Amino acid sequence: SDLCAVDRMAPAPAAVFSIALIRHNKELFMDIRRFLLAAVLFSATLFAAPQPKPPVSGAWRLVFAEEFNGTNLNPKVWMKLRGLGPGYREPYNPDMDDSAFDAGYTTVSNGVLRIHWKAAPITVKGATYPYTTGVATTATGFNFRYGVIEARIWLLPTPVDSTWPPEIDIAEFSTGAQGKVDAHFNVHYQKNGRLRQIAGFPTYGENLGGARHTYTLDWRPNSMTMLLDGKAVYRYTGEGIPSTSMYIVLSNGVMKGEKPGPGSMLVD
Repeated sequence: SDLCAVDRMAPAPAAVFSIALIRHNKELFMDIRRFLLAAVLFSATLFAAPQPKPPVSGAWRLVFAEEFNGTNLNPKVWMKLRGLGPGYREPYNPDMDDSAFDAGYTTVSNGVLRIHWKAAPITVKGATYPYTTGVATTATGFNFRYGVIEARIWLLPTPVDSTWPPEIDIAEFSTGAQGKVDAHFNVHYQKNGRLRQIAGFPTYGENLGGARHTYTLDWRPNSMTMLLDGKAVYRYTGEGIPSTSMYIVLSNGVMKGEKPGPGSMLVD
């Protein structure tokens, strides 16, 4: 399987998933030119699937698997817009984003999820954005609390769109000179009524564009460890580690002032 989740082999509290999340061969192809690509986790039902080799040692149990077979996403698990039900198309950060979402920009074929973007103006609630892009979330089908997850993933709390923060940015990408793509980790949280995040926007991977890489988060109550291609590269033990169930989002976004050519993010 290409996308899957596991949890520790121990009883979980009622209505809470204690999960190790995405399997070791989850990969995204990045061809990111001067724009932001992100991925996010959401809620879903559990499915039986073969047990993969976990990327982090320990006793784990597979709880979710996604092959991206067929020609569309399973609507019982996936949304192709933000939110639930009919969904909505607004960007996650209208102050920074020059793109909004259209369900037609998220496609599945040949075992690969493709999230596209291009310079096509889109008007949402009276605001016009110069770029249209896609998004895929598990808002209708899968959430978890703690565990191991692999991919380029940005995590938001459940219930869907109920509150922000917290947010976990497993892999948020920036571009620098000559189009060099770097990966960053971040946690957004609230303390004493003020929004906070990890100082310095920590970088754990450099010059990653145009190649396949595996991104792993080992999320525990008191620590969060990032692995890049199976190697531990960053560990956070500070304040603000989320303790609520969260869901997955895979999305593209074009930052204001940037003008990338058309392209796609591939999740296989």
